[in-house]
Amino acid sequence: MNFQTTLIIILILAVIGGAYFLFFQESPDQTTTDVKPPIYEVYGIPKDAVEQITVTFADAAYQNLKLVKDGTSNWQLKSPFQADADSKKVEQMLDDFLNKRIKQTLEVPEVTQYGLDTPSITISFQTAGPTSETTFHIGRKAINYSVYVKTESEAHIFLIESSALDDLTKSPTDLRDRSVLKFEPDRVSAIQLTRRDKDLSPVTCEKQDGTWHLTRPIAAQADTEAIQDILSELRSFQVSTFEVDAADADMPAQKFGLAAPRLKISLTDETGSYTLAIGAVVAAQDGREKRVYVKSVHQAAIYTVSEAIYRLLNRSVFQLREKRIIDFQRTDTIRVEIKQEGETTVCQKGYDNTWDLQTPTGKVKVDAQAVDDLIFGVDSLKAAAFVDTPLENLGAYGLAPD
Repeated sequence: MNFQTTLIIILILAVIGGAYFLFFQESPDQTTTDVKPPIYEVYGIPKDAVEQITVTFADAAYQNLKLVKDGTSNWQLKSPFQADADSKKVEQMLDDFLNKRIKQTLEVPEVTQYGLDTPSITISFQTAGPTSETTFHIGRKAINYSVYVKTESEAHIFLIESSALDDLTKSPTDLRDRSVLKFEPDRVSAIQLTRRDKDLSPVTCEKQDGTWHLTRPIAAQADTEAIQDILSELRSFQVSTFEVDAADADMPAQKFGLAAPRLKISLTDETGSYTLAIGAVVAAQDGREKRVYVKSVHQAAIYTVSEAIYRLLNRSVFQLREKRIIDFQRTDTIRVEIKQEGETTVCQKGYDNTWDLQTPTGKVKVDAQAVDDLIFGVDSLKAAAFVDTPLENLGAYGLAPD
């Protein structure tokens, strides 16, 4: 092929390309996007209207599931056993399926070749609306990462993303609430800690006007900040493993050290009481965090939890008691009076926030930093121990009034 022939071919291709662009290529204004509708829109199943979900599997290795929304809009696992469900995970499963877009609809004479005569997964949604229940059968995988689906009431089938199989293949443990205790820390009004030691009586704390107080075995102000920290940390503990469910009538509590638990905590709020018993330490396993057996009394189930929960709750009366010597706001302090061996020293803060030392001859300016350090030191004083001596014996400690 000579140069002239090559040039002619190049010119012909250029003319063909230009003609295609000019006459056949759509302009941006003519381009349309084929938006496929999601399942919830086509079948009128808003996520918030779903009150019950049933999932059944063809594979016997998976347990069929039944989930029901309770009166507080939280999800409960009803089958294969009864337990609190993780509402966020259930809502996510609903989102994942109901938001799947229908890629294509097919009219077929029969469904056997699509795996819909014996579907791998069947999911039913029960709502409060006029259409009480809608059931979807999920069959075989298709090309382009799709899977065949058919409703129970329609003849045609359709395609959605095959990720629906993974979204719905959940075990009861996957959807179960792993909270050790479900409560709102700010709403707790009473706490009782009971330890197995026979010589230790239960420790009871009650909230009064927003401040915590010890009521047993002594009456004293409690360390409100410490109790709030305990409640906050307790609420965050998650179940490591589910050992025995409430459905098992004969729970071997002795095996788990729960017949006589080492420690038991009971919480009370406006809705009732929550009790958690802590039993034996789980046999040590290489590389794993130490765990303990616990029993949630209101759920009658046995779990394992990080051993840190025992360290968190194993508190003495001294640890729960308020240990500040003087309870005051140091930033609001305007007068300091120190009496020592018959002498009285007075420091007064003026309107200009400067400190003056009151003396018999008049006011003297003082080192403001020294006064602030003094106030900070008093505010930081905490008891190292408490003496249970009656008040009439104060003289023995040099604390009798003058």
